[in-house]
Amino acid sequence: MKVKLGFTLIELLIVVAIIAILAAIAVPNFLEAQIRSKVSRARADMRSVATALESYRTDHNDYPWIERYPGYALPRTLTTPQAYLTSIPKDSFGLSKSTDLYNDPAETWKTTLDYFYATKKYYDFYGWLWHVYPGGSTGNPAAWVFQSKGPDLCWARRPSDGGVGVDELDRPYTYQYDPTNGTVSLGNIVRSGP
Repeated sequence: MKVKLGFTLIELLIVVAIIAILAAIAVPNFLEAQIRSKVSRARADMRSVATALESYRTDHNDYPWIERYPGYALPRTLTTPQAYLTSIPKDSFGLSKSTDLYNDPAETWKTTLDYFYATKKYYDFYGWLWHVYPGGSTGNPAAWVFQSKGPDLCWARRPSDGGVGVDELDRPYTYQYDPTNGTVSLGNIVRSGP
């Protein structure tokens, strides 16, 4: 009698099922770790940029003007002629899934918005409202704000959609990203100063 060596179909299906179960357990943990890593990167970038902005202000007695196109990106004057930053950091969350200019100022120019940067002086120049207070306080307004889209990959929602607009940063608990609401939760990662 001839003996056949090999695996039966049932054995192969069991092995495939075991691999699928292990993958189903491992992949969500990997994705969570990846998002936590991007959030940490964004916060580290914000610390570096805050130091650069304050150093620039010390040297020039004012914060750098906004480079409006594309988007509200950090000005290149932070890298040249004097290097307050070695390079302009890129938002670790990249382009958004939105095609709405209100949600993503860079969408019109089809570019990656490094981070959103705005100053009180810039808003005052155009006569826009500025309600950015450090930590949500109602004392002296912040001089600048710097933010990332965060894990939801969108800027602030319109107030008419039940969200919060850019001019409503004084309500940080409805606007800022908080990982205790889930790793992929709504809100932007925001830093303001001084």
